[in-house]
Amino acid sequence: MIIISLSGEIKEIIEDIRMLKFKHVPVLSITDSDFKNNELATLVPYNLYFQSINFPQRKDGNSIVNPTSLGTLFVLIDALFFDYLFRNDGK
Repeated sequence: MIIISLSGEIKEIIEDIRMLKFKHVPVLSITDSDFKNNELATLVPYNLYFQSINFPQRKDGNSIVNPTSLGTLFVLIDALFFDYLFRNDGK
């Protein structure tokens, strides 16, 4: 199981993760490197990190937008996907 979270603070599914751990399901967390000491990363045995980039806030009508680039996350997922394909050799 792979769980991706920007902050790693995922209160809504903590009990589910504990159940997976109890059932010995291997779980990989992928979280932003700014939050290395996050709850998700401490609960699962395998961890990968990516670096997000926050851009300056801007106004969009009546709301404020906080754009975040997740480009490195996409590269990491792409690398995992291709590694899986090559290891399984199309099987």
